[in-house]
Amino acid sequence: MRYIRNGTFLVLLAVMTGCNAVAPPVINVKTGMTSQQVRTTLGAPLITGTYRDTRGSTPLTQERWTYKEGDGARIIILENDKVTTSSHKVDPIPAMQKKIHEGMTRAEALAAIGQPVLGNNSRDPNPNPTWQYSDPVAPVSLLMVVFQGDKVVKIIASPNMAYGTR
Repeated sequence: MRYIRNGTFLVLLAVMTGCNAVAPPVINVKTGMTSQQVRTTLGAPLITGTYRDTRGSTPLTQERWTYKEGDGARIIILENDKVTTSSHKVDPIPAMQKKIHEGMTRAEALAAIGQPVLGNNSRDPNPNPTWQYSDPVAPVSLLMVVFQGDKVVKIIASPNMAYGTR
C-alpha cells in the first residue's frame, strides 16, 4: 500500500510540475511544403510580408511569415508558394529591457540599447521624446522608452499591437 501511495504522489507531482512548464510549440515545417500545408499545420501567421519581382523571365514571389514561438519567432520564407527556409529568431526586446532603467540619460540609453528603430531618434530636438524599439525581422514585441528632458522616466514593453495578439 505504501508503494502505491508513493507512486501516486510521484505521478501527481510530475503532472503538477509539468503544468507550469511552457515549452515552445513543435514546428513541423519542412522545405518544399506549400503555403496551404503550412497554414494547415500552424494556422494563420502573426505577421506576413510579400515581395514580388516580375522583371526577369521567371517571376518571383517571396513571402515572409512570422509565428510567435517560445522566446521569439519562427520565420518562414516561401518562394513561389513553397517553403525555402524556416528558422527561429530570438526576440531581442526582453534582453534590451534588462539593460535599461529609469533615470538613465539619453547617452546612457543609447549606449545600452542602441538607436531606436521607430519614432524619434537620438538626435531629435524634441525635449521629451519616446524612443521605440522592435526587431525589423520578427517584430513580435515593442519596447518604448519615454524621456523627460535628458532622463528616462518610463519603459514600456508590450506585444506589438500593429500585428494583433495571438
